[in-house]
Amino acid sequence: MMLLVALHAQVTRLSDEPASRKRIRLANAGLMMLTLPLLAAGFSLVDPRRHPGTWALVWMAALGLLAMNVGLAVLDTLNTLRLISAARRELRRELTKPLAAPRAGGGVVGGGAGAGEKRA
Repeated sequence: MMLLVALHAQVTRLSDEPASRKRIRLANAGLMMLTLPLLAAGFSLVDPRRHPGTWALVWMAALGLLAMNVGLAVLDTLNTLRLISAARRELRRELTKPLAAPRAGGGVVGGGAGAGEKRA
């Protein structure tokens, strides 16, 4: 699982995504790399009957990191909405821009041959 997270982080790092999106996703990948071993330890390595204090500490840390992962996911979603809004504003600005004025010569494009006329 950690290899998948590392591969995803590498692909994200090399992508052409906006810098803000890269930063958030790379931070989340780093947190996941810390969270996964703690979850594995909590589920299998630490025996709650023999080491209850260590088990509780491992799970508190794992849950804290998971909460941070969810927080970064929410931040990524809000950032995506911000990027979409900016792209929509830019598209709206381009679509409402006035068209260029007609050229001199009556605005005829294509050499002046009208419909039904043959070119020589």
